[in-house]
Amino acid sequence: MSSTLTKRTLDKMRKEGYLCQVVETFNRFAGVKNDLFGFVDVLCCGENGDIIGIQTTSLSNMRARIDKIQTHKNYLRVKKCMSIKVHGWSKGKNGKRIIWVCDEQEL
Repeated sequence: MSSTLTKRTLDKMRKEGYLCQVVETFNRFAGVKNDLFGFVDVLCCGENGDIIGIQTTSLSNMRARIDKIQTHKNYLRVKKCMSIKVHGWSKGKNGKRIIWVCDEQEL
């Protein structure tokens, strides 16, 4: 069964106890995805009141996403309100079994 990287992030964060919601939308007329504030795919709320905005991508594209976020016009304002993280996903191995591995970086 195939799973998107966003679904993997949702599963990971929910397992850690967060309430999560996908906040990325798809504009079918323009054929483009729109992220919340220009760079948030998933919004997570913790039991202790913390809020995390997550950009989900492949590990190979992680550096480009970080650069894009840190130069975005909304970055500094959003950073004052919530933590911003990037999840870079890649396939790894656990013995003979292939597993998905998340490299999580907080900005």
